[in-house]
Amino acid sequence: MSLAVLLWAVYVWLSRVRLITDIDGASVSVRMRGLPRHARIPLANIAAVRVVCFDSQKDFGGYGFRAVKGGRAFIGTTSRGVRLDLVGGAFAIIGSALPEDLVAALKAGIPPPS
Repeated sequence: MSLAVLLWAVYVWLSRVRLITDIDGASVSVRMRGLPRHARIPLANIAAVRVVCFDSQKDFGGYGFRAVKGGRAFIGTTSRGVRLDLVGGAFAIIGSALPEDLVAALKAGIPPPS
C-alpha cells in the first residue's frame, strides 16, 4: 500500500513539472519548474532562430533536458519549438506552446552580427 502511495505522489509531482523559458537583456534561460535543472544561453551566442516541429521520442529520446549530437534540447510536452543555431555550429532546441512568440521575443533581444 505504501508503494502505491509513493508512486502516486511521484506521478503527481512529475505531472506538475513545467518547462519555463525566460529572456532578459543578455540571455535566454530555460528551467524545469519543480526540478533543479537550469540552462542559460547568452543572446550574443545565437546566430539564427526558427520555428521547428519534432517528435520528442524519435528525435531526442523523450522529454526534459537532452544532450544530442551537435547540440542540446529542452523539451516539454509539446511537439513544436524554436531552434537556436549557435555561433560555432552547435544548436539548441527549446520546446514551446507558442514558438512564434518566442522567436519574436528572441529576435528582438538578439544583437545584430558585428
